[in-house]
Amino acid sequence: MPAEVEVKNVVAVGGIPPAEQTPVEVPGITTGAAYADKDQIGSLFSFDRVSRNDVFSGILQGGNYYDLDDEGLQVDLWLFYGTVTLAADNAAFALSDGDLAKVVAVLSFTAFSDAANGQFSQVTGLAKPFRTRGGTRLWAAAQARGALNIAAGNLPRFSLDVLPD
Repeated sequence: MPAEVEVKNVVAVGGIPPAEQTPVEVPGITTGAAYADKDQIGSLFSFDRVSRNDVFSGILQGGNYYDLDDEGLQVDLWLFYGTVTLAADNAAFALSDGDLAKVVAVLSFTAFSDAANGQFSQVTGLAKPFRTRGGTRLWAAAQARGALNIAAGNLPRFSLDVLPD
């Protein structure tokens, strides 16, 4: 019979694991609309953080795209320090110079794992520090990078992997 071993001071390799978020559904999508490359998908949305501080900060490690409509086409997720003015759903994605200066990162979801009725894509290894400017929300917008046609009930969802600071 093997000797009993006591384990003490267990530490996660690489430090604190990323905070997991519940996937956020993109609002404002006109279902059945034919999106063209570089069109705005839906409207502005946010990732919220319950924080003791008045800001959302950390290290953005990556993100996840839940393609419930089974498109398997690239979608870019734009992340912003604050709110921005977007085009209407299904119009060309365009930012003013002032809003472009609020970009934290753009996550391009390009590789997909097929789950028969939907697909999953992730971006990893970013290690991008960020800090919102006066609020506990990181704002986001989705941009089509192909000819998407999203059905009702199958709206895309995103989540972020953030290391708390």
